[in-house]
Amino acid sequence: MEDTKREKEILTVVLTFVEGIAGYILYKNNIFNTENFWIFFLSYVTPMGFLCFVNYWILSPVLIHVGLKIWFWTGHYKRVSKQFNSIAIQCATWLKNVKMHWGVIDTAEECQNANTCEGLLALKKAKLDQRYKVVYEEALIAVLSNATNRGLASKSLKHETVVCTSMILYIFSLERKTNGKMLAYEEKFNDIASVLWDVRCNNGWGVYIEKADETDCSMANTFWVFRALNEYTISKNEDYRIMLRRIYENSNNSLFGYVAGDAPRLCTTAMSVVIYYSLVEQYQTTIREVYDVKIAVEYVYKMFCYKGLECELEVLRGLETKSQGVKKAPWTHVTIGFVTEALVKAYKNGNLSLIKMNNFIRCLKKICKKRLVYVNGNNQQCYYMPKDMEINSKGIYTFPTTYMVWALSFFDF
Repeated sequence: MEDTKREKEILTVVLTFVEGIAGYILYKNNIFNTENFWIFFLSYVTPMGFLCFVNYWILSPVLIHVGLKIWFWTGHYKRVSKQFNSIAIQCATWLKNVKMHWGVIDTAEECQNANTCEGLLALKKAKLDQRYKVVYEEALIAVLSNATNRGLASKSLKHETVVCTSMILYIFSLERKTNGKMLAYEEKFNDIASVLWDVRCNNGWGVYIEKADETDCSMANTFWVFRALNEYTISKNEDYRIMLRRIYENSNNSLFGYVAGDAPRLCTTAMSVVIYYSLVEQYQTTIREVYDVKIAVEYVYKMFCYKGLECELEVLRGLETKSQGVKKAPWTHVTIGFVTEALVKAYKNGNLSLIKMNNFIRCLKKICKKRLVYVNGNNQQCYYMPKDMEINSKGIYTFPTTYMVWALSFFDF
């Protein structure tokens, strides 16, 4: 187990040393008394290599696993949850204090619908929407009002897009469970869900609320759609189940790239795990015929914990259909939100071991220590700067911090 290699090596040295001392004490007390030198030599020296083997491969893993179980049972993960919740509040405080709720950067003069949705989802997922009620409700009403009868537009692209529309549909689905004010929007958003469903093609969804060329369909867009539509009656249709199966069937051995047939990517594979666990049991059974969630979980775990991928860059295609003057545009995916949700759900569903979950928590703590930047040198508010992400000379990107808040919200052990 690579996750505990250092711990196993330390335990092996300690165990072997203790066993050697114990053997020597037993010999000195004539427990192993013998007059034959070679019998004594073989009985004392030869087992040492065998003991090292047993200690490293059997005793050390058992002791580590038992120790982690005791650590878990004595409430260590609850302490981790409190620690991460405290950091989430510090990040959310920074988000609250930026100029607009929310633009691409903290100094933005105008809100962007996508960034506003990301901010709302962060506060909602972390159960901080009531803590920052005024900011949350003002942003919520503004973005709900911005939605047309076809969805929510990206202000930069000036047209309704699949991701913005999926985000607002998902936010609305969360709000209507507890917020009576949402009844006034019920019919409108059910209709938008139908529009979004109707613009699908065989490979999923493209950039805009229109049928895209199959080569322009983005898996990230498609999984955002599934996340939203899972909350609407459309998901109960047989065609919806068939569409889900088709998308998962097109994976690369249960791994997903940015488009069908692409090399595996961390963000989209993590999204596939998240969507799988959000499905009802009947749909999960269907998906399991063509998809092995354990393979996807293992890939997500290794790419994040060993490769350290905190952001990925997708090049969106199909933009020229709306005469934007460009055929492609970059889209930076901050991985920490979807990765954390995927791995925590995998752990709770028995598809990620306690040892790997513990190692993931350790990785997340290191990221928080290295990548969180505290404002004015205090611990009241901070923002997240992912490794290898470009720096904007005009301000600090807001969306990485929203996904950090989102990530930390899933530790509810």
